Amino acid sequence: GRLYPGHGPVVEDGRKLINEYIDHRMARLKQVQDILGSHPLKPWRKDKIAANIYPSLPEELRLPAIYNTERVLLALLNQGTVEMKTDDASGEILWSLVKERL
Repeated sequence: GRLYPGHGPVVEDGRKLINEYIDHRMARLKQVQDILGSHPLKPWRKDKIAANIYPSLPEELRLPAIYNTERVLLALLNQGTVEMKTDDASGEILWSLVKERL
């Protein structure tokens, strides 16, 4: 059916667009898991994960990219796929795959 978004044109094939959004989201979840799994003993900062996902991103888009990466990390945290901890020395939040998933 049609979608009538709050802005922009009417979307004639709403189901297709929603499926594209879901596919994109699933790909991003997997991409973050793959990055964390590439060095399973090393916890990651969210900005470093974002830099791996978006290596050539202009500086003005870095903060939105980090924000989006954090949203993905929180979704994975809710699924029990990743864990976060605070580094005692720096106070930074670090992310890693849950050990049982390695």
